[in-house]
Parts: sequence; structure tokens; C-alpha cells
Amino acid sequence: MESLLESNLPILKDKAKKLILGFLTVLLVTSLPSCATSSVKRPAAMVICGTTLISSIVQEIGGDRLNAISIIPPEQNPVDYFVKPENITLLSGANFFIIHDWQQGIFSRSVIDSANNPFLKVAAVQLDGDWMIPEFQSRATDKIRDVLKTIDVQNSTEYDTGATAYHLKIIAREDYLKDQLRTKFFKQPLNTIDVISAAPVADFVKYIGLNVIATYDKLTPEREEELVRLGRERGTKIVVDCLQTGANAGAKLSEQIGASRAILSGYPGGAPYTVNWEDSVARSLRSVIGVLEECG
Repeated sequence: MESLLESNLPILKDKAKKLILGFLTVLLVTSLPSCATSSVKRPAAMVICGTTLISSIVQEIGGDRLNAISIIPPEQNPVDYFVKPENITLLSGANFFIIHDWQQGIFSRSVIDSANNPFLKVAAVQLDGDWMIPEFQSRATDKIRDVLKTIDVQNSTEYDTGATAYHLKIIAREDYLKDQLRTKFFKQPLNTIDVISAAPVADFVKYIGLNVIATYDKLTPEREEELVRLGRERGTKIVVDCLQTGANAGAKLSEQIGASRAILSGYPGGAPYTVNWEDSVARSLRSVIGVLEECG
């Protein structure tokens, strides 16, 4: 049985060829001199973003034309976030505010209006799925490109160029992830290794190719007892925690099962020494490979 990582590779390589041709065409057009182009470099527009999932893509697409800032620190759980006074201050000086559609309850119209910024343009991005998985990172790039083109029409061509270039980076990172798994030797096929995972990162664990037999959000004593029983019955080797929902949430669980434990970040920049999505997915994969080697 192929993992999503393996099954998507031929499609991704074909897409890469088309993207390269498109990128070179757009680059040629945008590099042509224009008498209407000013030699004075404009300051970067400030884009406040709901999470680093958005801000990392905005920065990739916009380059030095935009200054993307996540309103919520990457190590925090955005689902449980409460608006702070400094958030309002940040919005008061921003040009754009881009959030996830599920954040509209947190950053309501009244909260945004309290920033007293009549020039602030607001947009919400709707896309289900784990954006840390390359396929969804690619889809999110298209969504955010379209948002930027809508709220900043005069730079539409540049956003097309930036998005095309970033798609190539995503494909390259997917190839890298596959190569990392290919060069490792594991005693059994990945899809036969049972894993209990924190819900926010479970889809990424499945994407790698592991067999997720159960997930958890907040571990109540009853749920923990149930998972310990299941883990022992199945001989579960790995428990995966999510940094944002509790880096040590599964520590006791893994100890009782006798399993190794990995901690993954559901957002770019959450783990140490990571800045963007590319860094973060590479680190997550290394963490999983580390525990796989540890448990044999």
C-alpha cells in the first residue's frame, strides 16, 4: 500500500515541469522595462495573518513587497486563543489582515473595528485539510495568491510570479521528504506500524505512511485509560504529540504503553530552528524517523 507521499510523486513531477514553464513566462513579462515603473522602492505593506500557516505563504508569495506577521505565536494553539490589546495595536497600523475562516469568531467585526483603521482590508481563507501536507500547502498557496490579488490588485502579476515560484519549492520539498524515507531502512513497512496521535497532526502522520489507529484531543483519564488498553493490545510503538495542543500531553500515555514519542508542530516556526513551512515539515519528518529508528 502506497502512502500519499509515494502516490503523488509522478503527478507532482509533471506539475513541476508545467510550473517551470509558467514561471519563466511570467518572469519574462514582469522583467520587461516599463516607463511607468518608479525607481523609488516602496516600503513593504504590513500583512497581519491569523497564523503562521498563512504568514509563511504570504511572505513567500509577496517577497520584499510584503511584511507578513502572524498575530498568534506559532507555538500557541490558535483554537484557544484570546485577543489581546497588543493585537488591536498591531491591526491599527496594518494594511491587510488575512485570517482562516474558522478564526472569524475570534477576530469578529467588532474586534477588527476596535483597531480604528479604516484603510485595513480584511479577508478570510477557507481550506480544510492539514496545510503542513504538501498537497494542501499547494492549495493554500493558490487560495492566498487569489486573496492577495483581490485586495492588492496593482501587484497581481507579482503575486502570480511569487506563487508559481513557491509551488516549485513545495514540489522540491515533497521530493526531499520522499528521499529521506527512501534512504532509511525500517524492520517493517511503515503502514504496518501502529501509531496513536494527537488529532491536529494525525493527517501528517498518515501522510508519511504510518498507521494511525486512534487520535486524541484533550486526554481525560477515561480516554487515556482507553488508549492505554488499545495501545497495549496492538503493540503500539509510537505516540505522537502536537506542540501547540500540549507537547507533553501524551508523555504518560506513551510511558504506560511502552512506546516511543515524537512531538510535531502543526504550524510553521513552532519548533526550534524552524522559520517557514519547508523547515517545519523537514523537522517533523526527522522527529518521526528518529523514533522509528529508536523503536526499531
